[in-house]
Amino acid sequence: MARVYDNAYWTGEAGYRSGSNHIAKQLGPTGKYSGVHNFTGGELYLTGSMYGFGPISINISKATASLYDGGQVFTDALNTGEIHEFATYYISASAGTCDINVYKLSEF
Repeated sequence: MARVYDNAYWTGEAGYRSGSNHIAKQLGPTGKYSGVHNFTGGELYLTGSMYGFGPISINISKATASLYDGGQVFTDALNTGEIHEFATYYISASAGTCDINVYKLSEF
């Protein structure tokens, strides 16, 4: 008996889940954010493979965030548990002094 995936005309679930035919690849991700990176200290540049990340939420923090168009934000002055919609370029903190989530915007 032939297996379904041996059939050259099969276009069911297996074809739908893979490759460029998947609906998420055609329409893009849903929601405002498509990824999250947890930062716990050191230096983090939001360039290259991290481009598109920017908004932050603070869990525990004593860090400095630099913004794309200039200026700095001292994260210990921000409310915890809220997403702050900054165009963040760089975050720095001593190891173990912060717990910050950096979100990737869906359009990137």
